[in-house]
Amino acid sequence: MNSFDLRTNRSALVLLGIAALALLAAVWAAAPALAQSPPPAPEIYSGAATVAGDPAPDGTTIVARIGEDYESDPVVVSGGMYSGLSVAAPDASFKDRTINFFLNGVAQADESDRLTAGAVPIIRNDFSLNFAEVPQPTPTPTPVTVAPAVFSGRIAAAGSGVPAGAVLVARVGDYTSEPARIDGDEYNNLIVDPKSETYVGMNITFTLNDVAASSPTGTVFQGGMFETVNLIFTGLPTPTPEPTATPEPTATPVPPTATPEPTATPVPPTATPEPTATPVPPTATPEPTATPEPTAPPEPTATPEPTATPDTPTPEPTTAPATEEPADEDGGFPIVVVGIVVVVGLVVLGGLGLFLYTNRRT
Repeated sequence: MNSFDLRTNRSALVLLGIAALALLAAVWAAAPALAQSPPPAPEIYSGAATVAGDPAPDGTTIVARIGEDYESDPVVVSGGMYSGLSVAAPDASFKDRTINFFLNGVAQADESDRLTAGAVPIIRNDFSLNFAEVPQPTPTPTPVTVAPAVFSGRIAAAGSGVPAGAVLVARVGDYTSEPARIDGDEYNNLIVDPKSETYVGMNITFTLNDVAASSPTGTVFQGGMFETVNLIFTGLPTPTPEPTATPEPTATPVPPTATPEPTATPVPPTATPEPTATPVPPTATPEPTATPEPTAPPEPTATPEPTATPDTPTPEPTTAPATEEPADEDGGFPIVVVGIVVVVGLVVLGGLGLFLYTNRRT
C-alpha cells in the first residue's frame, strides 16, 4: 500500500468520525422533543340529531365528553343536523376511552364511540345521534304581586291605656309592616304589603311596643283587604317616667369690684437732732524741765616748754606717707593683704627656682 492510499484512508476515517459526532449531537438535541409526544389528532363528527325519532329542535347544543376529564366545545343543531363536533384529547393517555354525546349538556345519546388517538385527523360525516328526550329547562317562577291589606280600629290596653309614643305594627312570617298612625286609643292606615303571594293565607300578628295582641287571633292575610279590627293588649310594661331634667342655674355675671388704690399719707420727715457737743476742757501739756548744762571744766594752765638747746640735726630720710588701702566694700580680704600674699608667693617661687638651678649646675 503506498503513501497515497494511507492518506486517503486516514481522511476517510476523519470524515466518518466527524459525521458520527454530528449525528450524536443531533440525536442529543432531539431527545427532549422525542420524549414529549405530540397530542393525538382530533376526531371530527357530523350527522343527524334526533329526539325520539324526530329531528332535534333548532338551537339545541351537542357536546362530547370523555369521562369527567374532557369536554369538547359545543355545536348547535340546525335543521336536525349537527356538524364539526371536534374531539381533541389532551394526550395519548385518552386512547381507547369512551366518547359520550349529550344534548343541551344533559340528555345522553344512545350512541357512543372510542377515541382512536391517531396521528392524523379522523372525520366521521355520518355519525347520527339519537336522544330519548329534550331536557326541559327548569322554569323560573314568575312572582305574583299581591295587593296590600289595610287595617284600622280601636286599641284597648289593660291598666294604663295606650302609652304615649307607642308603636303598632303587623307581622306576617318574616315580614314586618310600617308603624300605624295612633291618635289616642284609635289607629288607622296600618298597611300590610309583603308583595308576594307566598304570604297569602299566613296569620297576621299585631304588636304594640313588641307585645302581641291578645285579641283577635287567627287573622289571615289576604291581598286587597280593608278591615276594621279592634285590638286588645294586656301585659304592656308600665312606662318609666322620664326624670325631669334639673335646669342648670344661670350664672349671673358679677362685675369685678375695683379695688381702690390706697391714698398715700404724707409723712413729714423727722428732723434728726444734732448731737450736743460736750465741752472738753483742754489738758495743759506740762513744760519739760530744762536739763542744766554741765559746767565745763576749767582749761589747764599751759606749762611753759623748756628752751631746747639746738643740736645739729641729722637729716632723716624722707619716708613717703603710707597710703591707706580702702577696705573691700563687699566685706572680703583687703586688697593690700591680697597683694602681700601674691608678693610672698612670687618670692617663694623665685627662691625655689634659684635653688633648683644652682643644684643642677653643681
